[in-house]
Amino acid sequence: MKSCARKTSRANLPLYTAVMLVVLAGCIPAFPTPTVVPLISHVVKNVVGIKPMWVIEKVDIGLNNQDVALDSFAGKTCFLGDLGIRYPHRNLDKNLVCLESQSGDLLWNNESGVHDSIAVTSNGIFVTYISPASVRKYDFQNGNHIWREHLGGNGSSYLYFQDSQIEVVFIHERTVILSTDGKVVRTINGESVFVSQRDEIVIDLDGLQSNKANTDDVLWKYEDTRINSAPFFTDDKIFVLKDFSKTEYALDRNTGALLWEIPKILGNFAYSPNKQVVYALREDGELLAIDENSGKESVIAKFSPAPFVYSDGVNDCGYQLSYDEKEHILVVYTGDSRQLFAFREQ
Repeated sequence: MKSCARKTSRANLPLYTAVMLVVLAGCIPAFPTPTVVPLISHVVKNVVGIKPMWVIEKVDIGLNNQDVALDSFAGKTCFLGDLGIRYPHRNLDKNLVCLESQSGDLLWNNESGVHDSIAVTSNGIFVTYISPASVRKYDFQNGNHIWREHLGGNGSSYLYFQDSQIEVVFIHERTVILSTDGKVVRTINGESVFVSQRDEIVIDLDGLQSNKANTDDVLWKYEDTRINSAPFFTDDKIFVLKDFSKTEYALDRNTGALLWEIPKILGNFAYSPNKQVVYALREDGELLAIDENSGKESVIAKFSPAPFVYSDGVNDCGYQLSYDEKEHILVVYTGDSRQLFAFREQ
């Protein structure tokens, strides 16, 4: 008895294979294609107490939820990222870009590698790197690379410059303090510590703890299990952003007492000792000036359209602020529109 099954000849094999692939393709669900949100363009309205100076389009600043990739000092505004290029992944933004704070004119745009955090100071521009963990110094005047110090291991960190020293604070791990010539002055193992001449603030999974400098004497402790972004320190206050709730709050640095807290803050914040205010963006598009003592909010500008967008469908959108104390200039980056705005205090 002959079989009813039909053999496929070699001559018909390519056609048969193609038909089967089409049939199978219809049975297998396709991978979802990310929905890319069209690029937004913000305009600034209802400006009070500040004067718009310039806007730069097509700016990419590396997303950093733990520390800043944008900083300003003494007439220069520098960031980690690039101009005019949109990378598919944020960690490919690998240039050190510096602008003139007053005009927004480009000073230099130099490749620096896959970086993490930045601090612009009179002693130089310092940049940290994740893999391997290291810190570099660039010349404040021309952006030339001066030195690089490897710190061992990998991982993100907080970067501080104070008391003429560089502090690289590895989150919940260790702290490395360096001189401005790149020499390691002190290493604190097992703790993340902001070190100053007056106190040492331990940043850990339980909150903040203030110790008397060079001792184990505890001055105060503030419990908070949601500290992820780098706290900002002034002489008498500490400003903190809770990572998940997006609540910004202020502590008295001498006592650890809570002074005020404000919800729905997006990105980092910038401090103006001239006006004694903290600048911050709110999710609904408002630019706030917050009195550092009372926590009173003043809306000094409104970005439109609003609210701000958290993701463009491919990457998360970062929002960052910096303040140039010498020039009294506030710089604001809106990641959903890739725009950099500058305002002068009035």
